[in-house]
Amino acid sequence: MRLLTLSFLLTTILSAQPKVWIDLSGPWRFTDQDNPAMAQPGFDDSGWTSVQMPSALVPTQPSWLRRSVDIPAGANRSRLILTLGPFRRIYSVYVNGVEIGRVGSFDTQSGSQIPQTRSFLIPPEVAAGQGPLVIAIRIGRSGNVPPPWRLPQQTEYSITDRNEGLAEAGAVSLALHRERLTPNLVIAFTYLLLCVLILVAWIGDRERQELPWLAAYLVAAAILDSTRIWSLYPDSYPFGPEGAPWLYSGMKSTTFALFTTFLIVLLRFRLYWLQAIVWLLWLGLQIVFNWPQVMPVPTYWFSAHLNFGLFTVVTGAVLIGIAWRRSRLEKDPLPRQGLLLVLLLILMERLVWVYRRGTEVSFVFAGYQFELPSLLSLALTTVILVFLLREVIADRREKERLSSEMAAGRAAQIFLLGDGAEGRAAGVDVVYEPAAEVGGDFHWNRTAADGSLLLVVGDVSGKGLKAAMLVSAAIGILRNEKSDSPGAVLAALNEGLVGHTGGGFVTCCCARFEAGGKVTLANAGHPSPYCDGREIEIEAGLPLGVVAGMEYEETVADGGRFTFISDGVVEAENAQRELFGFDRTRDICMKCAVEIAEAAKVWGQNDDITVVTVKRNA
Repeated sequence: MRLLTLSFLLTTILSAQPKVWIDLSGPWRFTDQDNPAMAQPGFDDSGWTSVQMPSALVPTQPSWLRRSVDIPAGANRSRLILTLGPFRRIYSVYVNGVEIGRVGSFDTQSGSQIPQTRSFLIPPEVAAGQGPLVIAIRIGRSGNVPPPWRLPQQTEYSITDRNEGLAEAGAVSLALHRERLTPNLVIAFTYLLLCVLILVAWIGDRERQELPWLAAYLVAAAILDSTRIWSLYPDSYPFGPEGAPWLYSGMKSTTFALFTTFLIVLLRFRLYWLQAIVWLLWLGLQIVFNWPQVMPVPTYWFSAHLNFGLFTVVTGAVLIGIAWRRSRLEKDPLPRQGLLLVLLLILMERLVWVYRRGTEVSFVFAGYQFELPSLLSLALTTVILVFLLREVIADRREKERLSSEMAAGRAAQIFLLGDGAEGRAAGVDVVYEPAAEVGGDFHWNRTAADGSLLLVVGDVSGKGLKAAMLVSAAIGILRNEKSDSPGAVLAALNEGLVGHTGGGFVTCCCARFEAGGKVTLANAGHPSPYCDGREIEIEAGLPLGVVAGMEYEETVADGGRFTFISDGVVEAENAQRELFGFDRTRDICMKCAVEIAEAAKVWGQNDDITVVTVKRNA
């Protein structure tokens, strides 16, 4: 019974004590001088400047704040807790000359975290007595905190009873700010979706090397925007001395490096040395910025992302100017002027960010905070993506059209060359392997009424559709030529081609196989044919289509097996840059056409390959 009565009396006495809730917002004393004695309660601060707290005070050197607080009479001074709203990242708190808490390191500028509401227990022995409590705060030198990590001043600067205090106010305020910045996660997720779209487009067109760089840039941008959420936790990773988290600063400089490389590739500059400089600079700045032992206290202009921002703006503006002038002079439709305008807008946005990163503009809608630079970057990046995807789709359609035309051209060329077995004379074996869909090699034969065979093997300089069109012209001339003399045939072919080769030429070898076994040959700059395993010594005249009025000497040969080749056989090149050559060609010239062509192709085809073998009975 006595115990119950004693407990009731004790509860009554405690409940009768006044509750402590002292608002510390309002006037404080401030000085930008630094002296350890300033923490002592008896220090004279009457000459200090008066400032209102909370305040956006950003000292450039260690400074002090002081305030004297009267505790209500009869209050329990053994259960007091001091709460400071989102304050500086590096500071120490003293009560009556005793340090009760510290955030970050004054010496190395490390260990600091996002400015957030923090509560510090005031030891009973420090608060004991009847006099006022003198609160002194030593503020460390630190850069300005970027806007995403500036928490609203929604919690009191106060001294309260421990039971009534705001011990969890810091975690609550961070959670509320995380929710407020949810649009950053939406933007990051949008970047990742755009990245997937770009990679799908790149898989369909591997030649567009700017696409993977843009995808990498979007991944870095997604990490950058989501970092603003990840860092809003009570025990978030340390912030750098200039005010931003380490990961944020590193990813910001990475986005600059990726965007610069993307510009170089997009604008069709083969400046590999510039790309190397970009990434060497990035690596150097990461080392300087992320290793405090290299540079213990980086200043505003030594932070990696700010330096890279300036580098990107200057380099990008120069490259865009050169590309624009080049497109005007060469009438190159890419890069388009609209795309260049968007790229310039992005560079302007980055320049504004570099010079005014401490005053980023944001607005609140439906309780969420939207940052205009992030929205602008997303919008401009989306426009770039639309431009590029339109180009990818247009390129794909153009390639499909060209592929269809090339297929049709190949079919027409096969028809003109008579590549079927029914179009060949007896004893003639032909293999034609163009380097592309259509090629510049050709072969043609005609059997006369007396049983003689006229054979023409030629090679147009160049490759592709232009060479194929010249082949068609040559075949048309041959079909209208009535002479059976190899020299006369080459002369007629030369006259028909002069002035129509577009600066190119045609090499050609013509042979007439008579029924009696006699073989007459004429050559216009073409590789000499082989007879029974040896190279025929034949006069190599000037290629066709170069000079009008040319005459071509004829050579008579005798043998049972003849092999005609184009220079695609002897000029086949392996991985060691070694040519197939004339010796290897001579060694296999007695094989069938398929084996000869396959040997050259396996060695390393880099030009059209034509092999024609003729086996005649004497």
